[in-house]
Amino acid sequence: METLPGQDYGNDNDTIQYEMGPHSNYLPYNRIAKVTMKTRHWIVAISLISIYSAYILNKYDIVDPVLRDLETEFFNLLVLQKSGQFFLSFRPFLALQLYSILPLSIGLLRLFSLCLSSLTLLLVFSTLILSRVNMILSSFGMLSIMSLSIFQINSVSVNENALCWFTLVSVIHLWQNYRLTGKGKFKTMLLISVLLGSNMSIKYSGFMTLLWAMVVFNWHLWNRIIPDLGCSNKNIAKLSITHSLLLLIIPLSIFLLTSFIQITHWKFDNPEYSKFMSSYFQTYLRNNKRPITLDSRLYYGSVIELRHLNSIGGYLASVNATYPSGSQEQIVGITSQEDSEWNHFILEPIETHVRNEVQEGKIVPVKQSRPLKLRHKLTGKLLRASDVRPPISEHDYDKEVSCTGDISYNGKNDEFWKFDVTTLDEKRPVRPLEDTIQVRNIGQRCTLMSHDIKLPEVWNIDLSEVDNYLQEVICIESAVHARSLFQVILVRNAHSEPYEKFFYPSENESFKFSKLFYEIVVKQFKSDSYIGKSGTEEVDYIEVGNWPFKTLDDNIYVKHIWLSSIVSIMLVIFGNLITIVSWNPFSKLSKAETTKIYKIIFTDVSIECLVGWFLHYYVFMKWSNSEGLDVTNYFPSFLFGELLFIYLLNYFYHWNKMSLIIVPIYLLVMLYMNK
Repeated sequence: METLPGQDYGNDNDTIQYEMGPHSNYLPYNRIAKVTMKTRHWIVAISLISIYSAYILNKYDIVDPVLRDLETEFFNLLVLQKSGQFFLSFRPFLALQLYSILPLSIGLLRLFSLCLSSLTLLLVFSTLILSRVNMILSSFGMLSIMSLSIFQINSVSVNENALCWFTLVSVIHLWQNYRLTGKGKFKTMLLISVLLGSNMSIKYSGFMTLLWAMVVFNWHLWNRIIPDLGCSNKNIAKLSITHSLLLLIIPLSIFLLTSFIQITHWKFDNPEYSKFMSSYFQTYLRNNKRPITLDSRLYYGSVIELRHLNSIGGYLASVNATYPSGSQEQIVGITSQEDSEWNHFILEPIETHVRNEVQEGKIVPVKQSRPLKLRHKLTGKLLRASDVRPPISEHDYDKEVSCTGDISYNGKNDEFWKFDVTTLDEKRPVRPLEDTIQVRNIGQRCTLMSHDIKLPEVWNIDLSEVDNYLQEVICIESAVHARSLFQVILVRNAHSEPYEKFFYPSENESFKFSKLFYEIVVKQFKSDSYIGKSGTEEVDYIEVGNWPFKTLDDNIYVKHIWLSSIVSIMLVIFGNLITIVSWNPFSKLSKAETTKIYKIIFTDVSIECLVGWFLHYYVFMKWSNSEGLDVTNYFPSFLFGELLFIYLLNYFYHWNKMSLIIVPIYLLVMLYMNK
């Protein structure tokens, strides 16, 4: 591919003539060059950032030892990170890893965030200058972001937002450099890929930034590189393959690397969080990353826990409360409380010959698919499935699960169960931890299962018994396979004598990073529903659908700056619709077709900003039912929309300089209306 620098036209209103190909006009990809930052640009940018920093330091006391609500969770995790203790949170690990390098000083950490925010503002200004936006409008774009309380408070907060926004703006800046430069594209794309990987490793929304980069790269390839007849097919193929691989391999490698570093970094167990992890992960944490030895069999009379594999935590428990309707018997549910006596059940035989052997003191293993009873250790009641509908699900095909009777009750068919091992066919004894089982009721011919529905607190459940959480358990004939899988955890075997042991995991099998990594990611996505938010301040949340239209700022001008983001999106969509409707595919080509520089640049950046706004907002629209999402998550979309707004003003300015008079008129009207 040619590596000629673009022709640097001094005036954005300069006319560029298309070159005529055999079938259509085309514009060489390197015809337009970027504009570099000049001395006057640096003076303006540094002056504005210095004023902003002084204002923020005066407004917020960065050495105040009291943590703000939006800092508490991150800071607590940072303490755990520095001490090597395990934790679980809905965020990747890079931000914690980088912040943990610094001393654990609140003032210093806030100052670090302010430095990152200042660099973010500088990059916003530089990106606009690079794209040939005039200095006044570029300054206005930077001032718009400065004015937002969301940006201000996060500029001096100990959390991942400042770092995330810095890497995002760095990607946007480098992409403009990549698109407008004729040489050094490989190095620029390499830097973009590294920053994309960093952004993904700071917040999961960074995966949308990666998707955005792939979309705009292919858009640039299809609309600017491929149509250029001056580029050979060989060079086009080379660029498209190598740069696409960079965009895929490097970001994902960085994400995996930071996860690997974190998983190996954890040295100490933290039951507050590890109780939510699988037995496999718990063994990794609690046994110095070595396998443990366990009894290879379960025996009648043993005390066990049944762990639901599809739930985070997931221990089957019965509490000292009754259903308000249905059978009105003792409630059964899934809790995240680990090793609680409310989770303990005793295995009892049903078959006469087995019961006789147990009474004679013989050691009888529990075999799969053989009938048994599960007696709740604390209350002496038997686990039961009845034909009444559960009080919450209330489907005709759902059956209620409860505990019934007392210590002397021997049970009937509805209290008879069997363990079906899903991982093998032979009728060998059930093995704790290693075997995945389904718990089937013999009387009702249904399978035990659970789903993500919490039992109401108004049922007078003592939530202290179940770690403030109890999830519905039902029995159903055709249960969803994944939601009906359990694992047996041996609490105490019926006999203390040493019998056959086995290693878990296998003695010759080391812990697999892929398995640990997959689990930690899945549990991170689920953790918000189970782990309470720390902090004492109340936060006013705005519904996800209202994010583009509402902000927590009271200042009328700031509110309209916030609205300008969505206004620019609507105007560009409307303009593109008009272009599509008015397009005439049968019009004849003109050999002398020309265009203006500012129009070409606006065409590219408008598509890029439109795609960026949509992708970063759409992902939260899909999560609109999630708890704890606040309007701060909209900032990346706002950033794309606000950049588009500045590009739009720049477009109108070059089209007709008098068109921008509408901006001060609008501001004066707002001032008059809000007197």
